[in-house]
Amino acid sequence: MNMNAPSVILRSGLFLVHLILLPGISRLSAQEAWSPLEASGSPRFSHHDSTYDGKNQRMVICGRSDGNPGKVETWFYLPDGSWQPGPAAASAFSSPFGNDVEVAFDEGRGVVVMFTSDGIRTETWELNGLAWSLKSPTHGPIAAIDGALMKFFPPEGKVMLVGAAGFPQRDSPSETWFWDGQDWSRSAAGEPVGAAGGGMAYDRERGEMVLVSMMSMNTWRFRQGAWVRASPGTVPSPGVWVFGMVYDSSTAKTVLFGGEGLTGGQPPEAVYPTDTWIWDGDNWSRSTVANAPPATIDFAMSCFPELGGLVMHGGWGEADGWQPRDSLWKLTLDSGPPPAVENLRLRIEGAQIVLSWNPVAGAQRYFVRSTADPAKGFTDDLTGNFLGSTWRTAVAGRKQAFFSVGYE
Repeated sequence: MNMNAPSVILRSGLFLVHLILLPGISRLSAQEAWSPLEASGSPRFSHHDSTYDGKNQRMVICGRSDGNPGKVETWFYLPDGSWQPGPAAASAFSSPFGNDVEVAFDEGRGVVVMFTSDGIRTETWELNGLAWSLKSPTHGPIAAIDGALMKFFPPEGKVMLVGAAGFPQRDSPSETWFWDGQDWSRSAAGEPVGAAGGGMAYDRERGEMVLVSMMSMNTWRFRQGAWVRASPGTVPSPGVWVFGMVYDSSTAKTVLFGGEGLTGGQPPEAVYPTDTWIWDGDNWSRSTVANAPPATIDFAMSCFPELGGLVMHGGWGEADGWQPRDSLWKLTLDSGPPPAVENLRLRIEGAQIVLSWNPVAGAQRYFVRSTADPAKGFTDDLTGNFLGSTWRTAVAGRKQAFFSVGYE
């Protein structure tokens, strides 16, 4: 028994009533798992990219398909689960899968920025919500045909692009470029080797960009104009590339999922891990999250706050003959214990027991559990009536009662 719990001994008629109010509880449990989402209307893509458009509260997905290899198609995924086709960008580059498409939402200017390249030339596009416009920067970034990484970097108010020339290798030197809405500029020290083909996410809690290089799986941080290699005690799935990395705003952690690697046999065989890894700012840990998606590479993944998690779209894999997928998966992480029921109060009004407490944000309904003897356990007390965050029941028949208030 909690001897510090609110407790009163009150007279009701001819009887003394001993009432004890115990700390509140929640029936909410952390549902840390991958779960499939309804994919009706979803486009089929692989080797594409997505970003969360905070201005319009939607996920923007951009990629090329077999039907329109030159155009970069745009789709909007909305909080209600519906899809809307967006405007196409008439790119000069025609390969549906061989040319990189990277997108990032510029939070400062409220536009989506897209980068694409054929390995020689580059294109920079901006989506203002209604139409794409091809920009004409004075300087072009590195012509990364594959494996480029692009995210918005709030400390500088610019979009960051990291890439390598040619097809990415684990020892490829990388370049870091910034887009300010008018031009590209290169500005970084200590650029990571093997960055292209890896993964990158902006850690909003710690104010730094986090990058994991392909295959070597080295972790890097970018802040104050320089890349610095971190030294975590654990590294994610070794020897993989084309994995996804996204920052989860609800838990202030970065998620790494999937990838492609090779076995050490002769000849080596491709492997596709489905592990989920979590970066907490200091170290990586393998999550025990349930129900992982099937082996998938070249997917798009973004945080979607209105859906309460990370959303993964499309990609392809061996299971369905390397055909672009239209699948949708959501990853929900444990954001910590649910809020406590606070400021519990207990009183007698006439012939009624009255319990009250502070409202809990997000509570769908409250419940009261009671017992005359804690050793015999608590049960839901259905004798009273709720009015907001207040509950009333009759004193009659109770000489001693223990109460607990909870929610779900």
